[in-house]
Amino acid sequence: MRKTKSKYTVKWDDEATINYKDLWEYIAKDSIYYADKVGEEIEDAIEKLTTNPLVGPEEQTLKQFKLGHRYIVHSHYKIIYRISGDKIFISAIFDTRQRPSKLKKIVSKAK
Repeated sequence: MRKTKSKYTVKWDDEATINYKDLWEYIAKDSIYYADKVGEEIEDAIEKLTTNPLVGPEEQTLKQFKLGHRYIVHSHYKIIYRISGDKIFISAIFDTRQRPSKLKKIVSKAK
């Protein structure tokens, strides 16, 4: 009999929700189809975290916050998250083509 892995609950910080909506709107200017596709792929990647939240390495840029931020990458986007108890908090959806210093500003708003 196969054991079921414990499943974590996903919560989105306000800044991450804004990042996600901004990303979708930006892509949708050219293609609603592609915006939906990228959105679904990001959501699928986040869903996979619920059974294996330690898959992403620590985000070195955010170590100063001492919250154990981790990340996974989908295409050009870093999905920044932290784990607390049985919850995964999505802190940011960050376009990796931007300056890394901008990531600190985004996450500091979410704290």
